[in-house]
Amino acid sequence: MMMRRFLKKTAVALMILPFLFTFGGPSFANSAEVPDATRTIPDALAQAMGLQVFDDRILAPDLAAPNTSGVMHHLSDYKGDLVVLNFWATWCVPCRKEIPSLDAFSRKWSGSGVRVVSVAMDRRIGHVTEFMKKVPVSYPVLLGRKGRIDSRYFGLGIPQTYLIDSRGYLIGRLTGPRDWLSPDAEKLVGAILSSGKGSAGKKLP
Repeated sequence: MMMRRFLKKTAVALMILPFLFTFGGPSFANSAEVPDATRTIPDALAQAMGLQVFDDRILAPDLAAPNTSGVMHHLSDYKGDLVVLNFWATWCVPCRKEIPSLDAFSRKWSGSGVRVVSVAMDRRIGHVTEFMKKVPVSYPVLLGRKGRIDSRYFGLGIPQTYLIDSRGYLIGRLTGPRDWLSPDAEKLVGAILSSGKGSAGKKLP
């Protein structure tokens, strides 16, 4: 009897194991060799910002979601600029604390080829619209639950922020809130823009 139970548990474990490897965490993997902006980001700077630089280049999965006014946005609409794609929710305290510096960052780099796009992942849309009335921002706020969003973007929790170069390729990921007005953040954006993969022909602020 004990041997039979052992064999049954072993069989179940072997059935589950492949799924753990498949869904154990979000993965953006691609073997394509594409000249990219990551080579211009010093390791020390990436470490200071807590930026996980992707070794493999892959096009950022497109997303489509409406803003709080119901206007549909696509990630591909912002191709040509360096995109700071931020996933958050109103119930997330670190997310809320990050918003003021992210908004100030957006205003600072406006017209310089940098676009902040945020995706609110609240299940109750009303919470987002009410929150944005109290805390208006200068960048688009999209409603993730009413759109098509690749789950790999927010699989590690929120806030989650991705840097996407002007051609639409993923540069890296930041997990957790950041001070977007810090000297390191300015150096990071400057390094990407100077590589020519941020937004060609745009001047630094």
